[in-house]
Amino acid sequence: MTHSASIRHARTALTSLITVGMLGSCGGSEPITPGLPAAPTGLTATPASATSVTVKWNPVDGATGYTLERRTGTSPYVPVTLPSPTATTVTDTGLNASTSYTYHVSATTAAGTSPYSADVAVTTPAADPTAPTVDSVTIVNGIVGTPERVTISGTASARSGTIQGVTVDWGDASAASSAGTSGTFTATHDYKTSGTYTITITVTDSGGRAVTDSRSVQVTHFGTNSQAHVVFDGAATPRELSGNRRTGVYTGSGCFTSVADRYGVANQAERFNTASSCTVSVAGGADTLAIPLPKDFTVDLWIRPDAARASRGGWLTGQEGGAFSLTLGTDGRVSAALAAPGGGSPLSVTDPATTPANVWTQYVARVEIAGTPAQTTLRLYRKDNATDRSTPARQVAEASVAGAYVLSASRPWTVAEAQGGVTSGTGDRAFAGDVDDLRIYDRALETYEIAALSTLDRYPKPTP
Repeated sequence: MTHSASIRHARTALTSLITVGMLGSCGGSEPITPGLPAAPTGLTATPASATSVTVKWNPVDGATGYTLERRTGTSPYVPVTLPSPTATTVTDTGLNASTSYTYHVSATTAAGTSPYSADVAVTTPAADPTAPTVDSVTIVNGIVGTPERVTISGTASARSGTIQGVTVDWGDASAASSAGTSGTFTATHDYKTSGTYTITITVTDSGGRAVTDSRSVQVTHFGTNSQAHVVFDGAATPRELSGNRRTGVYTGSGCFTSVADRYGVANQAERFNTASSCTVSVAGGADTLAIPLPKDFTVDLWIRPDAARASRGGWLTGQEGGAFSLTLGTDGRVSAALAAPGGGSPLSVTDPATTPANVWTQYVARVEIAGTPAQTTLRLYRKDNATDRSTPARQVAEASVAGAYVLSASRPWTVAEAQGGVTSGTGDRAFAGDVDDLRIYDRALETYEIAALSTLDRYPKPTP
C-alpha cells in the first residue's frame, strides 16, 4: 500500500514539472541557452497616436545591440528600426489605426544573442473621423554636399472646415517649422549632429481638430566627432577641415604633385612616389598633427594605385609607429591592422578582392570596442566607381578579438610615406599612386553614415 502511494506521488510530481515546463514556454519567450544572455525584461508597448506606438524595455548589462520585431496578427515578424544600436526606447511609426500589433525584443552581448522576450500586444486607437488627414508625405534625406539636410513635403485634407496650419517638429529640440496654411506643405531643416530622429507633422483645421504623422529618419552630419578631415587640393600644405587645426605637412620633395581627384576636378588630389627616384628611404608623403583616438574610431580614404608600381604595395595611412595601419599588399589587396597592446598578435582584416590600378577606390576601416569583458571588432568597407552616387561602400571583411585595442592619443598619422616617416628604416614601402580625402572620426560610424561618405559628398571640396 505504501509502495503504491509513493508511485502516485512520484507521478503527480512529474506531471506538475511537465505542466510547469509547458506553461513556461508560452507567451513568446524562449528557453535560455547556457552561456547566452537572458532575454530582456520589462517590455511595454503604449499607443502614442492612432498610427504610432512607443515601445520600451529594461537595459541588459553589456548589451552591444538589440533587435526589436513587430508583427500584425499571425503574419511574420519584421524588424523595427532603433534610434541607436543600444536604445531601449523607440516610437514605431507609420502604423494603422485600430490595429493590433505584437512586439518582442532580444539583446546581443559579447557572449551572443539572447532569446526573445515575452510577447507584448497593443492596439492602436481609432482615428478621429472628423479630423484632417495627412494624405502623402515625401522625405528627401540628405543631398550631395549637405547630408545633414532633410526636406519634408506632402498634402493634407480637411474633413470638416479648412486647413489652418501645418507644423513640423524635427525631433532634435529645435524650434518647430511652419510648413504652410493650406493642403500643400513643405519644410527644410539642417541637423547639427548625426543620429536617428523622429519627425512629427501636425495638421490643424479651422475647428481646432488636429492630426499628427510621425516618420523616422537617419541623418548624417560629416562634422559629428570628426577628428581630422585632410584634403589634398594643391595648397602648400594638406588642408584640414574638421576645425581641430590638424593641418599636416608634405615630405619628400619631388615625390608628390597635385592631380585631378576622383571626379576629374583638377588639383584636388595628391600623387605620391611615381617617379623612379622615389624609393623606401626617399619618398613623398604627408604627416598630420597628433590625433587623439581614445577608443572607437573610423578611418576613410580614397586611393588610386599607380599601375607601374602597384605590385610593390605600400603604406596608405595609419598612426605613426604602426599601432593602426591601412596598407596595400604586394598581392594588390588592401589590409587594415590594429596592433595588440603588449606586443600580442595584431587584429587584422584583408579585402578578398584586389584593388585595381589607375582606378579610384574608397576604403573605410571601422573599429568598435564593446561588451563586458571588452571585445574589439575591426570591419573593412570598400567602394568602387566613385561617380556612382547610388551604390554605397560595402563591408568586405570583419574580425573580432577579446580585449580593448586602444591607440595612442599623442601620435600623428602619416599618409603614403610609411609608419615612421620617409627615412624611418622600418622596411615599410611608400605607396605609389593618388590619395584623397582622409577622414578620421573618434567613434565607430553607423552603416548609413559610411554609405553617406561615398554617396553624399561634395566636390570640388568646400573652402574652410
